Amino acid sequence: MRIGQHPVNNTEAEANCASDGGHLVQITTPAKFAFLQSNLTYSSTPVPKYCGNEASDLYMGKLEASVDGHICQRWDEQDPHPHNHDNIAWFPETHLANASNYCRDPDNSGTYWCMTSNPNVEWEWCTPQYCNSAIDTPTESCYESGNSFDYMGTWSVTKYGRTCQRWDTQSPHAHSYTSSAMFPDGSVSAAANYCRAPDNSTFTWCFTDDIHMRWEPCYIRDCHKDIPERKCYDTTTHQAYTGTWNMTISGYICQRWDENIPHQHTFTDADFPDASITDAGNYCRDPDNSGYLWCLTIDPSARFESCDLPQCDPSAGYHVQGTNQNAQNTWSVTGGVAIESTSWAPGRPDYPNLEHCARLDSQYNWNLNDGDCGWNFWFICEK
Repeated sequence: MRIGQHPVNNTEAEANCASDGGHLVQITTPAKFAFLQSNLTYSSTPVPKYCGNEASDLYMGKLEASVDGHICQRWDEQDPHPHNHDNIAWFPETHLANASNYCRDPDNSGTYWCMTSNPNVEWEWCTPQYCNSAIDTPTESCYESGNSFDYMGTWSVTKYGRTCQRWDTQSPHAHSYTSSAMFPDGSVSAAANYCRAPDNSTFTWCFTDDIHMRWEPCYIRDCHKDIPERKCYDTTTHQAYTGTWNMTISGYICQRWDENIPHQHTFTDADFPDASITDAGNYCRDPDNSGYLWCLTIDPSARFESCDLPQCDPSAGYHVQGTNQNAQNTWSVTGGVAIESTSWAPGRPDYPNLEHCARLDSQYNWNLNDGDCGWNFWFICEK
C-alpha cells in the first residue's frame, strides 16, 4: 500500500496506481477501514482574534456582533429594543456609554450577549473565543431524535473548552436542576458532568467547573444535520463555497450580507451560491469574483478583509476506489463488491450534483465521503 502525495483527480489517481501494477485502495472490510482510519492524520487550528479568559461579567473586549452576525445595539440606547439593562454597576466599564454596543453580560447569565440592531431580533448570544482552550467539535457526539433533551452521550466539555460541573453537585455553581425527570439518564447522578438540556433548551449545555464562568453551551449536533465544517473549503472553486465560516484572517467577525450596517454594499441574491443573500448569512463568500473568500466586517474601521479559509490541503482527503456511476444508490468497487455501509460519514453519501467518486475525508474523521471525481486530492494505492 502506498500514498500518492500529490493532488490529482480520481481518474489520474487510478492511472498512477495502475502504473506500477496496482489500483486505488478498496475499502471492503472493516479491518482495512480501521487500519486506514488509525494511520491517517491531519490537523488545523485557527487562531481567533477575540478571546478572553475572564469571567463573562468582567469581559471588556470589543466584539460587537452576535453569533449570527447581527450588529449589537448600544447599551445606552433604547432603539430598536427598549430594555432595562442600563445600570452601570452591571458593566465592567465606568460609564454606560463606554460599553458602547459591545457584547456584555449585564444580567450575570454566565456568557456574553447583546441586544441587536435588527428590529426583528431582540437579542442573541455572542461567542468570543477562548485563546487557550479551542477544541474541535466531537464528531461522535450527537442526538438522534432531533431533540437536544434526548442526548445521552458522554461529552463533558463546553464549546469553549471548559470542563462541565457534575449535575449532582452544587459547587462551584448552585442550581435547581435536581430532579431526575429533567434528565434522560434516569437519575441526576447518572447524568454525571455530561452536556445535557435539562431545561428543554434547543441546545445542550452545562455548568462549568470554572468559578468565574457559570455555564456555557456545548457543541453537540443533531445527528441528522451536517457535521460542522473544517476550516477550509473542498469545493472545486471558492465561488461555490457555501460553508459557514464567518471570520476574517485577522479575526474580525463578518457582517451579514443582507444588512448594510456598518458597511453599505450593493450585492444581491444573484451574487451568491446560496439560495438567497439571506441564506448567505454572515459567511465568507466571493460575491464579486475577486478570486478569494472574503467578507465585510462588523468593525466600522475595517470595511472588508479576506477570510482565513484556504482550499483544503490535499492531505485532508484521499481518493479511494468506489463509484456509484452505474447505479446511483449502490456504491461498489471493481468486481461489484459493495463498500461497507458503516464506513460512510453521517449523512453520506448524499449524491449532490456529480459526486460519484469516494474518498476518505479528514473533516469526517477519515470516514468515506462522496465527491466530484474531478476534485484533486492525494490518493492511496494497493496491489
